[in-house]
Amino acid sequence: GSGPVIFDGIRNGEHYDARKEITGWNETHFDDSGWTGPYIVKGPTGKLSAQLMPPIRIIREVKPVKITFDKNVAILDFGENIVGRLRINKITGREGQEIIIRYGERLDEQGMLDQKELARFIRTGETQTDRYIFKGRRPETWESSFVYHGFQYVEIEGLEEEPDTHDFIGVVLHTDLRKNGYFECSNDMLNAIQNALLNSFLGNYHGYPTDCPHREKIGWSGDAQLVAETGLYNFDLVRPYMKWIDDFTDEQRMDGKVPAIIPTSGWGYTFGRGDKREHGYGPHWDAAFINIPWEMYMFTGDARIIERYYEGFKRYMDYLEESAEDFILDYGIDDHKPVNTITGPDILSTGYFYDLSLKMTEMAGILRKNEDLEHYLELSENIKSAFNQRFLDADHGIYGNGGQTSMAGAVYLDIIPDNVREKVIENLLSEIEKQNYHIDAGVVGTRYMLKALSDIRRSNIMYEIANQKDFPGWGYWIKEGATTLWQTWKGDMSLNHIMFGSIGAWFYSALAGIKYDQTDPGMRRFLIKPEVTDSLEWVNCEYESLYGTIISQWERGPDGFKHNISVPFNSTAELYLPKKYGDTITELLGNSPDFHYSMLDENDDYWILELKPGEFVFFVGRGIE
Repeated sequence: GSGPVIFDGIRNGEHYDARKEITGWNETHFDDSGWTGPYIVKGPTGKLSAQLMPPIRIIREVKPVKITFDKNVAILDFGENIVGRLRINKITGREGQEIIIRYGERLDEQGMLDQKELARFIRTGETQTDRYIFKGRRPETWESSFVYHGFQYVEIEGLEEEPDTHDFIGVVLHTDLRKNGYFECSNDMLNAIQNALLNSFLGNYHGYPTDCPHREKIGWSGDAQLVAETGLYNFDLVRPYMKWIDDFTDEQRMDGKVPAIIPTSGWGYTFGRGDKREHGYGPHWDAAFINIPWEMYMFTGDARIIERYYEGFKRYMDYLEESAEDFILDYGIDDHKPVNTITGPDILSTGYFYDLSLKMTEMAGILRKNEDLEHYLELSENIKSAFNQRFLDADHGIYGNGGQTSMAGAVYLDIIPDNVREKVIENLLSEIEKQNYHIDAGVVGTRYMLKALSDIRRSNIMYEIANQKDFPGWGYWIKEGATTLWQTWKGDMSLNHIMFGSIGAWFYSALAGIKYDQTDPGMRRFLIKPEVTDSLEWVNCEYESLYGTIISQWERGPDGFKHNISVPFNSTAELYLPKKYGDTITELLGNSPDFHYSMLDENDDYWILELKPGEFVFFVGRGIE
């Protein structure tokens, strides 16, 4: 007869009948002579290769923090949004007694599980529901083997006795990514945001990056590319990302087109309606194919990464060129999940087209493909000209609709003509002020804002936005009890999405100041340039580079500014010490096998020092009392 697993669906759940368990089936002495012989089928095609990325593992176990029980139905609250499954822990039931285990993120007004938001994406069958039938002889322990769920709450129907917190365990599962970084600061709310984005990043990594762990469970490329830099600061992702980019090459069509979902059974090659539908979601989604390897190269300095995929990149760029009309791309998804201002696909797709052409210019140079370099350099100039002709109102210094996404995008892309740059920046800052220093952007525009305000040294403004505790903002989520990042600023859809997690890279690069040097990728030479805000008292940050641990710890006080730095062997740091806290530099500790440091330069805002490998502590002030 059949085994105990009688149904399995990755989005539905697992049904298990313990009465059908076969004792000893996996032992050498077992008599399987009554079993049906195997069916011989053709094996998979393609190249067989070892999996080099870490496996999915049980990472930790969580007990419910609260259980309510009424009319044979228990509601378990785990106190946080987790990803994995429920373990029945030594429970006795009658033979044939069935319990139904449903998972979700919300409770309704009556305190029962609410799966409506999740169920609308499930075409057939139940939503996140496991079923277990007891064999009934002794205390039984079980957890599903082939599915995982996203949940804070579990509803269990069919129990005959009230359970306690020892009867069920939440088992947390995800790809066992090695931690590469650490960030903490004096603002507890920012620390909560950092913890929530780590939970969402890990909860959405099951063999490849997914959009959510409960509804779709699919590899939306836009979600992943927006947070690739955040991921690479926090985790060792080179092998996992390369596996996923290999999937892009498998899905890429002969004309160079890639879908917005990787891997896919067909969904993601098209989007919307009308004659632009066939072009898909646009490069602000598909560009994960190029942008993630580019970020990997920036973090590792390994040119073999871009060499591995370069021909595929060229085919994709050929597709964009053929799809453009006078160097403008006018298709794709808008700035996904905005607050109020909707930013259309034309300015987003064309902006990404420009950015990708610049990256292709750089990569062609690295790989010494001179003809390609000249082509992409000319292409980028043509796109820049077309972009400004189409989207810039030069008289008023406005791009597109004048919203945060359009304006910050132009600043970040560095596409603005010199004669209107200051006016555009002024208008961007004015737009932020009009929104009372709150985000008014979707996922693309949010990353643009983080990048642009850092580039123009206005991270104090970005800090004020990030520190808001009312709607809309990350702080609003935390105030509402979020332990993961949400899909929308309102929180009316999925409560475990990673696509607004681009703020995590800003924690490292702006607040801690650890940045790669684009002229010397791989952190062999790196910058430590914290954008210190008077609203933050201290930052403690570490990043594990290929050369060793980089540390940037700073604190400010009434007497001045103290900065602890660690520079790994075989690398060099360019340190920026802020002059606003004093007129003298005192070296409190210099522990370097070579000569400590040298003064490279200074300007009105910074002293710029070059640090050799070692540990350093500098104090900026007017002397130590």
